[in-house]
Amino acid sequence: MRGELKTNHKSNITISVGDKVFEEIKKDAEGRGLSINAHVNDILQRHTVFYRHVSEQGGVIIPQKFYAEVVNLIDEDKLMYLLDEMGGKEVITSFLHIMGYRSRLTIW
Repeated sequence: MRGELKTNHKSNITISVGDKVFEEIKKDAEGRGLSINAHVNDILQRHTVFYRHVSEQGGVIIPQKFYAEVVNLIDEDKLMYLLDEMGGKEVITSFLHIMGYRSRLTIW
C-alpha cells in the first residue's frame, strides 16, 4: 500500500571495482539481458553457495558432459561408496542432480 515501508531483505552497499572487471560484468549483464545489479547479485549468490565451497575443498570444475562420461566409467558399487563417503543419500542426490548426471543407479 502507498505510504507503507517495503521489506525487501536487501542491503545497499557501495563497492569499488576495477574498471576492467566492471566492464566485463557490464558486458556479461547486457549479453544476458540483465541489469548490472541483477548480474552482480547472481555472481555473489553463486560464489556463496558454490564456488567458495569448491575452493575451500580443493575442488575442480569440469563440464557436465565430461563429468557424466567419467562417472559412467566407474563401477556402480565404487561410485556409491565414493559418494556415500561425501555425505550420504541427500548429498549424493543433490550432487548428481546439480552436475546434470542422469543416474543409471538402481538403488533408489
